[in-house]
Amino acid sequence: MKFLLENTSYLLVIFLFGVAVTLGIYTLSVYSNLEDFRVVFFDVGQGDGILISSGRKQILIDGGSDANILREQLSRFMPWGDSTIEMIIATHPDADHIGALAETFHYYDTHFVWEVNGKKDTGVYRAWKSLQEEKKIPSLYARQGERILFPNGAILEVVYPQGNGVYAGNDMNDASIVTKLDFNKQSFLFTGDISSKKEDLLPFGEIDVLKVAHHGSKSSTSETFLERIQPKDAIISSGKKNRYGHPAQETLDRLRLHNVRILRTDEMGNIIYTCLPEKDECEITREI
Repeated sequence: MKFLLENTSYLLVIFLFGVAVTLGIYTLSVYSNLEDFRVVFFDVGQGDGILISSGRKQILIDGGSDANILREQLSRFMPWGDSTIEMIIATHPDADHIGALAETFHYYDTHFVWEVNGKKDTGVYRAWKSLQEEKKIPSLYARQGERILFPNGAILEVVYPQGNGVYAGNDMNDASIVTKLDFNKQSFLFTGDISSKKEDLLPFGEIDVLKVAHHGSKSSTSETFLERIQPKDAIISSGKKNRYGHPAQETLDRLRLHNVRILRTDEMGNIIYTCLPEKDECEITREI
């Protein structure tokens, strides 16, 4: 990976060739099968876990709260012999998003972490930061406009938070990092746990695949938001019979009103999109 300071914003580029470390510029050599591009929404129970995989390059967005479940999922979807996750994105420090991530440092090398500029006074958060520091994994605060570019043309861009604000307190949902992935003519939006008041700040229009915020909570995925982004698919990551009542019936009703196809990890297990360069749309593939 290579970091370039450009207009006060980092541009992250994943290269195919070369290994160099000079004056803060990093280039990582990784093998890539350009036709193997997948987005996997893990069934991690009540939580979020998403793997973006391009050949032997991976970005992991959150990981749920159960380290054993996450480790099992990664072992199934990481390429054989690949012990590196190039980037981990911790959308915010709630346990159902970062609780399992610290353990990944024991099994996978991680080059960088994107996280929110905020703290949470919990044992889970302290364990996450402690092991990150022990393993000397660089951490960057995500800001709107930062991008990861893949050799196959895919782009993962931070669309929220804006600026470099510092967040504190126990309710960190609205501090969640929101990213947008574009590949060919297909777009994905990964929303963490933001509420509808933050959804209204997101600077774009139509999206093909929406990772529904906050596990389908009624406080997110508003009517106004759906009218603006008009998703074809909505992914809801939640646990079976969870104590929060996710997804809320109100959210499901709003999605159905907009003719959105609803895909739920508590009903389907892992939800896998396979994207090929010659096709305009990514296809859902079933596990065998």
